[in-house]
Amino acid sequence: PAAPPIPPSENLYEILAVPASATSSEIRAAYLAAAKTLHPDTGSAPDPARFDGVRAAYDVLMDVERRVLYDELGTEGLAAIQSLRDRAAPAGAAEDATPSEELDFLGDALGGDPYLLSSGPEPDEVGGEGDGSACPTSVEEALANLGHEDRGTRYYAAWWISRFRVKEAEAALVGVLKRSDDRTAMGGYSLRRRAAIALGNIGAESGEAVEALAEALSSTDFYLRYRAAEALARIADANGVLDAFGGENGATEKLAAILRRGAEAMSARQAGAGAGADADPDAADDRFDLSNLDEETKAKLQAIFKKRNVASRETAKRMTTPSLNVAVDADAVDEPYEWVLKALGFLGHKPSAQHAEAFLEHPVPLVRYAACKAMFQLTGEAVHAEQIVAGLGYGVEHHYSQRVLIRDLSDVGYVKGATAMVDSPMVENSFKFLALRKLLVKALARTDEEAVEGVPVILKCLDRLL
Repeated sequence: PAAPPIPPSENLYEILAVPASATSSEIRAAYLAAAKTLHPDTGSAPDPARFDGVRAAYDVLMDVERRVLYDELGTEGLAAIQSLRDRAAPAGAAEDATPSEELDFLGDALGGDPYLLSSGPEPDEVGGEGDGSACPTSVEEALANLGHEDRGTRYYAAWWISRFRVKEAEAALVGVLKRSDDRTAMGGYSLRRRAAIALGNIGAESGEAVEALAEALSSTDFYLRYRAAEALARIADANGVLDAFGGENGATEKLAAILRRGAEAMSARQAGAGAGADADPDAADDRFDLSNLDEETKAKLQAIFKKRNVASRETAKRMTTPSLNVAVDADAVDEPYEWVLKALGFLGHKPSAQHAEAFLEHPVPLVRYAACKAMFQLTGEAVHAEQIVAGLGYGVEHHYSQRVLIRDLSDVGYVKGATAMVDSPMVENSFKFLALRKLLVKALARTDEEAVEGVPVILKCLDRLL
């Protein structure tokens, strides 16, 4: 049977007595230890209620997708997303996507959070229970629900506004971003994050929106900083360089300062790496003591360990969520560098090129490729776009990362990447089609030789998909 719901006040990591950074193995070990004591049938000190809580926490934290949702949104947000998906099931069965679903497909799913921003239900296909349904039925109701007393209703209103690109909500979203005090179990500002996402998706144009997002870049909530940088990138992509981006304390300068500090920190870490940086991480396995073995046997085992570890890493690229299981120092990812780089690229902030270059060696793949994208936009050097193209080969990166790379190539209008986009075997054809269509639109708007010659190639690629 399914585990019972978890009260919003409960912290899943505390229930299992593990840190938020715990690995799957540590979570499983904690669950088994608790089960030996609390299990109602076999435990040494049976406690059915506590065991149900332990089981529910284990179910969430052992599921990568649900754990990511919980870390960002808490138990209430996790329940809200699941409710949306359950309600969206009938809509998901439809064969034809609406225009707004198409926009979500390319604008959200490819470039944003793959779990939170997937296509949701159409308003008339979302059920409710009497007067308790949180789904707005009009723009006016959605705006009113942003101030509703129920936290879930407020969150759903912000999601709905983002989903349907309600530009009339810009001022209200700015108010939510500045003042909402809704917090997750982990202390994050869940509704502010959703307001930032919505401002990016509607392509906010006001100075107040850009200023509020720039202010959010200084928040103590990492995920809010991430969403603010993402929104600024989307706004710059949609609207170009607005006046509000400028100024001594404007968004552009704040983004550039974050990138500069990150580049300086990376240089300092590299300078202090020491001789150990050249050690072979695959040569041994610290779970086994090989000291008492003869040299021939030890060499054979080390070769086996190395082969296994290499294969494991290659499998992880295809099967593991990006950025998980990547060995990096905590301060290497303490800022949303991926979207900071993309925002500065869309803004054409050429002084940032010297700092973006440092991120071409970043250990997190999506940050590294964001640096390639920014460098191509800021310098025009094709070598950086070709690095993105190289990431589309089978097994080179996780399939979600490859969706992002395909979107990035269409964003920058790199027509020479069309063939690699369609040949990418790990990405669904629907993603490729929408990205290639965007690439075609960009190519048709240009008159240079590369674009003119690239149009027939893109059309052939689209024909192959069809």
